[in-house]
Amino acid sequence: MKPVALALALASTLAGAVAARSSAAAVTVRPPAGVTGRYALERPNGGCLLDVAELSGGRIRFQLFCDRGEPSHNTGSIAGTARLSGGVAVYRVEQLGGVCELRMTFRRGRMEMVQNERDGGCGFGYGVEADGRYERTRTRPSFDLAHAR
Repeated sequence: MKPVALALALASTLAGAVAARSSAAAVTVRPPAGVTGRYALERPNGGCLLDVAELSGGRIRFQLFCDRGEPSHNTGSIAGTARLSGGVAVYRVEQLGGVCELRMTFRRGRMEMVQNERDGGCGFGYGVEADGRYERTRTRPSFDLAHAR
């Protein structure tokens, strides 16, 4: 075999091995099935983004960001972990002299959020609310799943 032909054959074999290894790696880092992903709530003026990762032991990790929109652009964000049972996760925390409770009910491709708050316990800006029906826009959250534990 000529040296050039041998070099091309070797390069082709190596490229195939790298591609196979890359696709195998992509399969092994696939996020868990279920509620993991990014959810969006769109309002005429503002909205919210919710990133969720399922964890072991029937729990989720989440990050929520909301923007009230014009003219104030008040915002609110909160992150934490919650137990997931029967498609429902409830996050409850006492902070800032109040109570914040977020109830997330997951259905196929969407999530319904109910915010129960007393005395500004969620720490959101004035007029910022997380309540509503969110649509899943991605099957991966924006944070690194390797650090979602």
